Amino acid sequence: MPLPEGHRERDSIYIPRIITPSQESVWDTGTTETVKWSIDNAPPDINQCATSLYIIDPDGLLVENVASGFILSAGDVTIYVPDLYYSGQYRLQLLCGKYGSTSQIFTINKPSESE
Repeated sequence: MPLPEGHRERDSIYIPRIITPSQESVWDTGTTETVKWSIDNAPPDINQCATSLYIIDPDGLLVENVASGFILSAGDVTIYVPDLYYSGQYRLQLLCGKYGSTSQIFTINKPSESE
């Protein structure tokens, strides 16, 4: 269950806000991109959770896992944009254990569709 971004519970769960990609972002499959999130007001134990990053569709359905086991306190991770079935609108979901935050909707293009 998602918690409000930046929220902390008694067990120090911290949910960072995804900064990039934003609504204006356009990514191409087969490229590398950097995902950035805010670590403002993060607790000292920010890295005490299992991290995962997923591409999801606008309705929240899982499309692909693109990263896991990265260091949350770094504030970013570089990913490979996988070859998706079609160009369209997507989101990223950043999970810290079972809690997470979701990016704004952004575009992923499949260049072979426009050639």
